[in-house]
Amino acid sequence: MILLQVSAAWTVVVVIGGATSANDISREIAEVAKGVHISSRSALSESTPKKLHGYENLWLHSMIEVVGTDDGVRFQDGSKVYADIILHCTGYKYHFPFLETNGIVTVDENRVGPLYKDIFPPAFALSLSFVGLLWKLDYEDWLAAECGSPPPEEWRKQMYFITGERRKTRPESYRDQWDDGDLIIQAHQDFIQYIPELAQVQSCPDDVYGICGKYYS
Repeated sequence: MILLQVSAAWTVVVVIGGATSANDISREIAEVAKGVHISSRSALSESTPKKLHGYENLWLHSMIEVVGTDDGVRFQDGSKVYADIILHCTGYKYHFPFLETNGIVTVDENRVGPLYKDIFPPAFALSLSFVGLLWKLDYEDWLAAECGSPPPEEWRKQMYFITGERRKTRPESYRDQWDDGDLIIQAHQDFIQYIPELAQVQSCPDDVYGICGKYYS
């Protein structure tokens, strides 16, 4: 739907937000729009506007200062663009109409509670938990310890951080080129314990990626 609305080559879009959805949507729109300008509160005025890697029409700005009646959008970094569309990618609201908890689990100012460790509602701890994308690996360590399981492997943690850094510098190709072959070999050795057929694969990154990559996601 978004692409249909900005399909004209002259369209200029301002995207408000700096998280994953804003980044993904802005890059998709940049394929068809004249210009895409991301307004992020985490972007510092002294370092913006800044053209983002891999695009000629995708820019990062600081927060919006004012939107004029002439469709002009002025950012706190002093730059100004004339926008056809302003798209808010600023998050979402939690809503669970399908859960009947008799008011025990509530949503107050978009915060779900009460939740122990941001996961378990105490009254329903044996039957209900809220599991999202755990950005903090210490949660995973804690959860593993509570379940009596070993914590995530060190190679898995390093892959997470290395991939995050690579995504910043190569947002469109970070999945295509890898430089953590040593970690893949460690993963391969660990997975042999659970998937014996992997022992037939040579312990080199290319073989592991090509034949057994599906096991490392």
